[in-house]
Amino acid sequence: MVEFFQDQGLTPDLLRRQYLEQITLLRKLFLEQDFSEKLIKLRHNKPPEKNGGFLALESPHALQIQGELMERGVFTDARDNILRIGPAPYTTTMQIEECIRRLSESVNKVQ
Repeated sequence: MVEFFQDQGLTPDLLRRQYLEQITLLRKLFLEQDFSEKLIKLRHNKPPEKNGGFLALESPHALQIQGELMERGVFTDARDNILRIGPAPYTTTMQIEECIRRLSESVNKVQ
């Protein structure tokens, strides 16, 4: 796997910049949905640089939302009340936009 990343020129710095751009976009699109904080909210309001490779969301329905997203082909991680959305080097902007659209559908379904 390391060899593949090296062959593709995917250095740690490049990957970190890409993840930061993707997390920033995920966060922006999430906030544009203007969800009720009773349903789902950002886990913290720190700058995107502090998110690592995931956007962490808090919801009392995190496990149900994760299940709904899985049915819609969106792979996420949920533990207790935390839903984590993590892009990858091969994730496109269109996929991130679709992820948030499907998240919105899933959150609206749990209301």
